[in-house]
Amino acid sequence: MIRRFIGRLEIRLQYRGRSDDNRAQYCGCILLPDGQRHNFDDLCSAVGAAGTTAKDFDEMAEAAVDFATFCTEGNHGDDLPSWAPSAKLADAIEEAACYGMKEEGGYEVRHQQHKKKVA
Repeated sequence: MIRRFIGRLEIRLQYRGRSDDNRAQYCGCILLPDGQRHNFDDLCSAVGAAGTTAKDFDEMAEAAVDFATFCTEGNHGDDLPSWAPSAKLADAIEEAACYGMKEEGGYEVRHQQHKKKVA
């Protein structure tokens, strides 16, 4: 399992192989600091991605957060697709991810967790 970090989130990804249309497939989860978790089992890359490079995992970590935050309470409420977390969980993921936004848009994907400051 490959770990990536965005904002206050930990994203765990596992490469599953190729889809019927030759896209890399992943399963994994998004972990929030308070212990909440969103699991996913069918996240696919763009067509032609190798699927196993560091860059591929970075892109898929960002995609996992994008999909998980698509159906927030303010966006879709209770009209959720089957793959989406609850609107309340999507709101919590969005809030934790906002600490990882880049000025030019998108997320800063880290390979290591921020170290906690010692007082």
